[in-house]
Amino acid sequence: MKKNKFYYLSLLLCTLALGFTSCEKEEDEDDFDASDLYGYWEPVSATMKMYVNGQFVYEEEGEPFDEDFLGIRFDENGEVYGRGVVYDGDIPGEVGWMYGGTYTYKNGKLRIYNEEEGETIVYDVATLTSSELVLEMTDSYSEDGQKYKAVFQLTLRKGK
Repeated sequence: MKKNKFYYLSLLLCTLALGFTSCEKEEDEDDFDASDLYGYWEPVSATMKMYVNGQFVYEEEGEPFDEDFLGIRFDENGEVYGRGVVYDGDIPGEVGWMYGGTYTYKNGKLRIYNEEEGETIVYDVATLTSSELVLEMTDSYSEDGQKYKAVFQLTLRKGK
C-alpha cells in the first residue's frame, strides 16, 4: 500500500495536477512571497510519513519522479508547464516543455488545474523561498478498522 501511495504522489506531480486542502488563516494572509514561485523548479527529494490511528509508524524516502520528468515551471501569467521527455505514443522523443494547465497561489496553498485531466489537486506550501519550494499533501483513509494518514512531502530547488 505504501508503494502505491508514493507512486501516486509522483504521478500527480508528473501530470501537473496539484491542489490544496483547507486553510485556517485569514483569507488575505500569505506566509510567502508569491513572486518567488515564478520560474523553473527541479525535483530534489520526496518523503512519505505514515501514521496509523494517530501514531507515527514509518518514514520513507524515494525518488520524486520517474526519469522522464525533469521539472516544473510556473509563469507569472498563471500557466504551468512540465519539462521532460515528450512521447509519441510509446516512443520517447526529445526533452521539451509540455503545457500543464493553470495554477493559483493563495494563503499558503498551491492549486494547479490540469486541463487535460480535468482535475485540480491542492498542495500546502510548507516552504517557498527564491531557491527552495516544499510542497505537502495529506491523504487519510480507513481500512479494516484502522485510520491511516500519509503525509507526502516534495522538495524542489530553483533551476536555471
